[in-house]
Amino acid sequence: MNKDRNPGVLWNVLADLCKSIEGFKENLKITFLGFTDYAVTKSLEDEGLLGFTEMVKYLPHKEVLQKAKKASILLLPLNNTPNVNGIIPGKLFEYLALKCPIFCIGDVHGDSSRIIDETKSGVTVDFDDGVGMRKYFLEKYKGFKSTEGFIVESVGTEKYSRKALTERMAALLDRITEES
Repeated sequence: MNKDRNPGVLWNVLADLCKSIEGFKENLKITFLGFTDYAVTKSLEDEGLLGFTEMVKYLPHKEVLQKAKKASILLLPLNNTPNVNGIIPGKLFEYLALKCPIFCIGDVHGDSSRIIDETKSGVTVDFDDGVGMRKYFLEKYKGFKSTEGFIVESVGTEKYSRKALTERMAALLDRITEES
């Protein structure tokens, strides 16, 4: 995670939940797979969350996906930039295939949010929506403590698979070249 995607509001919310909800901190584990910028680590430290954090600097891609598949919630922070509406990171497509709940921080009206909503794969909250973040994590924690767990019943994710998207692109290219 680079410093441009560092979700400071989320770290603040999680720190508050650790202080205010009995048992929350005992069940919190934040795992980063891959490079994590110092600014992110510093934010976690400032919020008192570093003790709940695992940093895995490098794993082969296949192992990253296997470890991510075991996550209760997959975090997808987007860059807070003027063109965020059209940003669809490749990680979103990997997350859809994993069928774990996606927690996206970004523009709630953007393309990434639309795909997450369409596939019922998770939720998107705005960059500064601490109330929405708190509500989401409280709801998920209650599910975790009950027999529900972290359930996601995504639908239609297959149309976003590499195979399906490649087929659509190939068909588009075929149409373009036939028209020329």
